[in-house]
Amino acid sequence: MVAALAGSIGYFELIPGAREMMTRYGRATGLFKDPNVFGPFLLPAMLYVMSRLIEGQVRRAVLWWATLPILGIAILLSFSRGAWLCAGVSLLLFVGLQFLTASTARMRRKLLGLVGMVTLGGSALVFGSLQLDGVADLFAERAALTQDYDEGPDGRFGGQQKAADLVLQHALGIGAQQFAPYFHHEEPHNTYLALFLNAGWLGGAMFLAIIATTLWHGLRRAVRYPPQQPSFLAAYAAFAGHAVEAAVTDIDHWRHFYLLLAVVWGLLAGARPPHRPTA
Repeated sequence: MVAALAGSIGYFELIPGAREMMTRYGRATGLFKDPNVFGPFLLPAMLYVMSRLIEGQVRRAVLWWATLPILGIAILLSFSRGAWLCAGVSLLLFVGLQFLTASTARMRRKLLGLVGMVTLGGSALVFGSLQLDGVADLFAERAALTQDYDEGPDGRFGGQQKAADLVLQHALGIGAQQFAPYFHHEEPHNTYLALFLNAGWLGGAMFLAIIATTLWHGLRRAVRYPPQQPSFLAAYAAFAGHAVEAAVTDIDHWRHFYLLLAVVWGLLAGARPPHRPTA
């Protein structure tokens, strides 16, 4: 909440000088140096709030409801295509798994009602934000599938092609922080490609194995022990969204990504089969 409020305060310059400190390229960063990290960082908190609303009495959860628009507007104001992708994937997975593993029809109805209210509230929030000229213009620019700097041999996609060619030529990798200074003007913006490029085929394969193993065991846990997962799905869905976003940006230096990884494995380690009384 502190990070989200800081991003919104900076974007709208509610405090003199805040925009200079808490935005970059006209996009909210809060207390982060990059809006592409700021947006995804807020997503696990949003999913956690939704899990609390599903678990508890919705009519008593005034505080939880108040946090959702603050987190949502901050993610929007990051104007990060990666953050929006991460949010979309995570929310779809979270809602889908919650619905499939719900223990009662009442819980499913409650979930659908929550999704309906969040959808209506989110749509109203986006529509209201787009009435502001600065927000509307930047949203239209960032909502495009590709930007000018993505295309051409010196663009993002051109850099990824160069990185892929180097991967095939260097089985042991070229080492960290060697691509941008000597082969391209920026990093590949693809974590999986970057790991194969920097750490070699073995290092890249090990990173893929970590991601795949976490996703597989997390899915098994979600399906097998649904009554014991009040917050597990929030962490798992957020991690899965980050795993997808890793294909379009470099997340291997994001501390909160490894925190999510640790939370998922910690909850996996603490999972126990449902107790079945003996005869």
